[in-house]
Amino acid sequence: MSHIIVVDDALTDRTLISGLLTDELECHVETADNGESALEFIDARRPDIVLTDLQMPDMDGLELLESIKEEYPMIPVVLMTGRGSEKIAAIAMKAGATSYVAKQRMAEDLVSTVKRIIAATQEVMIPPQLMHRLEYSNCQFTLNNDPGQIGSVVAHLQSMLRCLPLGDESERIRVGLALEAALSNALFHGNMDTSQESPQPNEARRQELFRKRWNRKPWCDRRISLTAEISRELAKFVIRDDGNGFDTSALDPDFMSLDTERGRGLPLMYTIMDSVEFNDAGNEVTLIRHRVIEGPVTD
Repeated sequence: MSHIIVVDDALTDRTLISGLLTDELECHVETADNGESALEFIDARRPDIVLTDLQMPDMDGLELLESIKEEYPMIPVVLMTGRGSEKIAAIAMKAGATSYVAKQRMAEDLVSTVKRIIAATQEVMIPPQLMHRLEYSNCQFTLNNDPGQIGSVVAHLQSMLRCLPLGDESERIRVGLALEAALSNALFHGNMDTSQESPQPNEARRQELFRKRWNRKPWCDRRISLTAEISRELAKFVIRDDGNGFDTSALDPDFMSLDTERGRGLPLMYTIMDSVEFNDAGNEVTLIRHRVIEGPVTD
């Protein structure tokens, strides 16, 4: 059973979030109304995940994140963002937050986000030791329009990422989440055209469109191509779908709103990866994450 700490100065939000988690997941949830109390909980109980609001008095969510990253780098931290906190949320994601959930989409996104992180954490806790000895790998996948295949390939590649020095284990989870976001975009927004009706349909509508289209032409003939190059220096992923693409000229990599109406995929990719580049058609993306160099570099 997963142990989760929810940190928010608003009682109504703590109650809502705790209820959503315990209704859908086998988990034990504790709450704290400020960052200092949360750190005391973490020191005493070592939770599996911390969910924290960004805007709190005394110690805000960014300061709490920085303390957790310094003292407990293995613990994933999920931000809960409200409108108007986009800039500080983007800074926190760059500083090492594992993921985020917009408060106005809590009911749609919270449980699925936590599920992904729990699955990723369990995957990296029992890694093949052989992956520590991996020097270089280049592999190619052609995926059907099957969400289950996305989870499987991400788990496989996340294990291989153990050869790439990323600072701490939680960074492997972050890279895996960014990769999963890119593949999900290729499936739903690319091959399945679920964004035709609106930029970000709710989850129920997205799944309804998927069920209608996955075995019908032209959608059933489309595939996702994934090339993964992993070494001790970098990880490079090239993902291409057979959809119609999108207009990439409107993208602003320097400020990717975490509350964008286009969804969470692009913000996760831009804040976690070192480089995100789309082709002109908008149906291929290249993601790169470099190794973290710690300490002085000597010849």
